[in-house]
Amino acid sequence: MEEINPNEKLISEITEVLPLLDVSIFVLFEEVKKTYSQWKLKIKAKSDLANDARNFLYQFLGVLNKYRIPKSQWKPETKFPEKSWPKMINKIAKKGARYNRLFLLQKTVYEKMLSDLSAILKNRYNVSESDMESIFKRYIEHISTILNLLDEKIYSPTST
Repeated sequence: MEEINPNEKLISEITEVLPLLDVSIFVLFEEVKKTYSQWKLKIKAKSDLANDARNFLYQFLGVLNKYRIPKSQWKPETKFPEKSWPKMINKIAKKGARYNRLFLLQKTVYEKMLSDLSAILKNRYNVSESDMESIFKRYIEHISTILNLLDEKIYSPTST
């Protein structure tokens, strides 16, 4: 029996949840997956992958922040609050001090990930293929962790 790559399992789980959160963020994630595959085939450069991955992270944080307002109250004229990890936690994370602490730790991971991806994109950080694989693995783990810390009620079709 063939063993499933842990990254593939996480990617599969991510692609199940993202469309429930926001279709456009799902489309961006699919683009990152495509760029990753093309990078592996040496069709695209590390900087292409870094650019797409970084763009997804920016947009992902924006989508998460929007959920500080219940989805049922979203209207075209809705003014969404400025991004704030501590304020997001109170509205979108599973309830409990443990979840809050784990969610807030992801802010540091997010900032480090953006820093690494920006450095690669701007050629300030020359990474080997194995380093890039490691960064992509951490990237997938980060997204998966955040999704697992979300209170499912915020994006379920029955939420109010």
